[in-house]
Amino acid sequence: GRVDDFEYELKGSPCETVVANDPCFFCDSVCRRFPEDALLQQMQMESYQGIPVHSVAGELLGIIVLLHDRPMEPIPELDPTLTLLAARAGAEMERMESERALLEQLAADQNYMSTILETTGALIIVVDHDGNIITFNRGCEQTSGYSRDEVIGKPFWKHLIPEDERPAVIEALKSLSAGHFPATFENHWVRRDGEMRWISWSNTCTLKPDGSVDLVIGTGIDITEKKAMQHDLLQANEELAEQLGAVAQERNIRKQIMETSG
Repeated sequence: GRVDDFEYELKGSPCETVVANDPCFFCDSVCRRFPEDALLQQMQMESYQGIPVHSVAGELLGIIVLLHDRPMEPIPELDPTLTLLAARAGAEMERMESERALLEQLAADQNYMSTILETTGALIIVVDHDGNIITFNRGCEQTSGYSRDEVIGKPFWKHLIPEDERPAVIEALKSLSAGHFPATFENHWVRRDGEMRWISWSNTCTLKPDGSVDLVIGTGIDITEKKAMQHDLLQANEELAEQLGAVAQERNIRKQIMETSG
């Protein structure tokens, strides 16, 4: 059966010999030869054969050990098998270490991206090709008034898009899903409290191995106040133009009166 991991002191053990001198074989009296090896004494082993496990670069990764409570005769035919087993074990240990390092890197990258998503002031929403929400960052929560738990897995237009704008937004999604990206456009979001917010979007996609669109990623900026300022500025310009027109018209009337009087 499988033995749980444990620590083993190499000093004064036959394994120390393996580490220093490559494969070694003690056909009998291994306990007498290594009296400081507590594990050997506890197990009352009589014979020992050990072979080191190396990486491709030659780094020592471990040791394969055969123990027996009786004397063992040398078996020359066993040596190639143990050598092959050690090579395969080394390759597997390197693969596992590479996989562990990759998983750690992926976790670190995921944490890094998650931090960016949650600390950026922009709205970041990720949807699948059907429009179902996959990612809804804190910026989206703050702007919309909805929590991610309320919208994840649902079509983004269900809660967020005014009914009269939904057809155009859905058509834009179909265009993105067909591979027409990047793309930019503006539309309203309806907050939970009914307030309308004007959002400017920049959109791109991730692709599947076959080149088809997998996910649509939208990065948005709330430009409601900017739009309001533009509207106020336009209205002020129109009012100023009306006032200037009225002044010019009044001057023309006065001029005509003066010319008639003269």
